[in-house]
Amino acid sequence: MERHPFSKAIWAIFSAGFTMAVAILLNQLALGVVLWVMVGAVAVALLEGAYWADHRLSVLSQLSPPPLPLPKPIEPPPKMIARPPGLGADRGQVVPQPDTGERIIVDRTPEEVLANFKGVTNVQGNDRVARYMGKWLRVSGALSNVLGTYPDSVQVTFRDRSLFTYNNVYAYFRERKWSDRLALLSPGDHVALLGRITEIDPQNVRLDDCELEA
Repeated sequence: MERHPFSKAIWAIFSAGFTMAVAILLNQLALGVVLWVMVGAVAVALLEGAYWADHRLSVLSQLSPPPLPLPKPIEPPPKMIARPPGLGADRGQVVPQPDTGERIIVDRTPEEVLANFKGVTNVQGNDRVARYMGKWLRVSGALSNVLGTYPDSVQVTFRDRSLFTYNNVYAYFRERKWSDRLALLSPGDHVALLGRITEIDPQNVRLDDCELEA
């Protein structure tokens, strides 16, 4: 193990004293004085070296840059709050619901269904009409237009129901047999249909998987 310079100096002084004592005992005083001076010089050099070594360490410790701050802990991302079932993200409409296969007929007109939004907020209206989602609704009236949306799929609108009267109905037919029959109709012709309710907002009712009724 490497000794500290102070330890070396102390050991050198001790050795010098011991050497001088031995020389005196042997009647070699001159030799003892010479050895004592030489060892003393070595001890002084070691002490001076130790002083400057400690001084250098002190200066370096003052000049060293401060320690870097510890990185802040990464906070977990905020938890996403689940949207209530059926509540839309844009206009507050009810989100389309999948077909459950069971047909429950709603004994209401589109106007009666949309009346649930009168005098209340959209959120309150959504709560009221949520019970109609996925159920089936009968609609009849004068034809306004038949629009082709996808292959073998058409959209039907009614003349007396629009955005301006807050009772608009969009009826979508997905089967070819219905689109072929609708292609033969003209504006103003009477149309009676049955469709599954998939969306409701304060102005519109959307029906999917519609069928024509005689």
